[in-house]
Amino acid sequence: FVKLLVNAFGLKAEFDDNFDDVSEKDFFYKEAGIAKALGLIKGYGDGKFGPNDKITREDMVVIISRMLDMQGKGFEETGLSELDKFADKGEIASYAKEILASFVKAGIIKGSGGYINPKGNTNRAEMAVILHRILTYYINK
Repeated sequence: FVKLLVNAFGLKAEFDDNFDDVSEKDFFYKEAGIAKALGLIKGYGDGKFGPNDKITREDMVVIISRMLDMQGKGFEETGLSELDKFADKGEIASYAKEILASFVKAGIIKGSGGYINPKGNTNRAEMAVILHRILTYYINK
């Protein structure tokens, strides 16, 4: 995910260190270092990134939101009522509620079958769709 995000948005940053569990041999080494230097990803707080861990849908959106805010392109804040249409809105972490609501209002997150599935693991297809929607949103503005 981090490799896709950094490359899709052409993010750049100098960095001197990386996460303890990211090796220079890893195909995502550069992108993880850039994302860490920019503050997009913070890891687990013990110097670890967890490069083989899955990312939840709500965490993916939070990271994307940090990136958009950093570029001055964040979505406008909206009320949490945007989440009322999802049967599982109560499962959304408090740190992700406002962000998810703004992504729903902007049409970036649509859910499926009345669910937003915030704790579900993001797959590559979902990542690609979300990144495409964000890029398209800003191209069409």
